[in-house]
Amino acid sequence: MEITIYMNDNCGYCHDQKKWMNELNIQYQEKDIRNDQNAHTEFLNLKGLGTPLTIIKNGNEVSQILGFNQAQLKKILGIK
Repeated sequence: MEITIYMNDNCGYCHDQKKWMNELNIQYQEKDIRNDQNAHTEFLNLKGLGTPLTIIKNGNEVSQILGFNQAQLKKILGIK
């Protein structure tokens, strides 16, 4: 499973999601859309409307979650 989170430093929900994921030892790649032009371009190509934008790739299945949606993250990640 591959998890990428598009975020920016001024986003409180981004910090909340990172803290939650770190507490659960969930590995992820962080991409800062404000300070990394490539990350910003990827975010726009994904039709990102806000941050955090989480992309979860599991085999051929790709899930996209807008905002810090703990219930949806738990469901996709198989966390009870």
